[in-house]
Order: sequence, then C-alpha cells, then structure tokens
Amino acid sequence: MQDIICYFPGEDDFKLAKRLSIEIILGGYFDKKQIVKLKNEYSATKICAFLKKPDVRTLQRLRNAADLVAVEGKTLKLSHFAVQQNADILLHPLDSKKLYFDIGIAATLASRKKTLVALNFTKLLNADEADLSMQLKNIFFLAKILRKYGLPLKIFSCATKPAELRDLKSMRFFLEGLGFSPPQAKKYISLKVKKND
Repeated sequence: MQDIICYFPGEDDFKLAKRLSIEIILGGYFDKKQIVKLKNEYSATKICAFLKKPDVRTLQRLRNAADLVAVEGKTLKLSHFAVQQNADILLHPLDSKKLYFDIGIAATLASRKKTLVALNFTKLLNADEADLSMQLKNIFFLAKILRKYGLPLKIFSCATKPAELRDLKSMRFFLEGLGFSPPQAKKYISLKVKKND
C-alpha cells in the first residue's frame, strides 16, 4: 500500500514501513529547490508536493519537479481548482464545519479527469471528540458522493511521526465502516497513485 508521510524518515522508519507493507511517499509543502534536495537524499522514494493556494504557475512548477502534486481541499475554491487543473490528489476536502466537495463541479470533473480524492487520517487521529464526529459526518457524505460517481476514496496516514503510521487492515476497515464493500475497500487501499498529465 502506498502512503504519504509528512516527516523525514530514517532507516528505522523505512524498516517499519516495510513491516507494515507500506510504500512511502514523502509529502509536504515543498518548493522546487527542496524537491531536488529530497530526490537526491531519498532517491528511491516518491515526492508529493502539497499546494497551498490555487496558483496555476506554482502547480506547473511543482508538477515538473515532484512525482505527485496534492491540493488540500480546505475550501470549495481549492477543491474546484484541484479537479479543474488536474492535480494528482485532492486531499481531505472537508473539515468539521463543511464538506468542500460538491456534486455539481468537483464530483463531475474528478470522475472525468481522474483526480484521486483522499483522506488525511492523521487529521482524524488528532481531532478532539466534537471535531472528529463532525469530520466523520462529512466523510460519510463524501463517501456517498464518491460511490455515486464510481470514484475511489484513498486514505493516506499523512503521519507526522512513526506512531501515526497505519497498516493495511486498519485503513481497509475504516473504508468498510464508511459503506464501501470489502472488495472495494481492499481495491482502494491497494490503488497505486498515478501522475495526471
């Protein structure tokens, strides 16, 4: 299973990832210079650059430098930007207050342009009880929309430390709890992230 982590792993972290059957993708808010440095340091690891603002030029620069580009769906505008500009991943398009993924634009374009919609599991792990219940409510709605459009829902740990890494079974059971069938959940967990051109 591929997993985005948001810290700089050492040798022990790669061993742990191997035991958990995780192929690490290093993710974060990197600029082009940092990406080049990371590719030299972690040559066998894919790099996923996160985009903060809806900026086409920055998206193109990151797309040319990184293996993958993810846009955090913190607003409806960012979610629309991600699918319209063919970002590889639309990451966690929700918070405790709102779902930033609509049927009209985001779902239709994501299904056409093959933008992968994914959750950041660490945001759920670190949420307080009230925030978590509201995020889960929005995740249920997101899962319902994705199922309607035949779109997969990927989960990345986005771990900021080794203790936040999750194994294949944990992620699969979480998807099953959202209403995906066991075969769908297994398929989505083992889904390989591809670069959109």
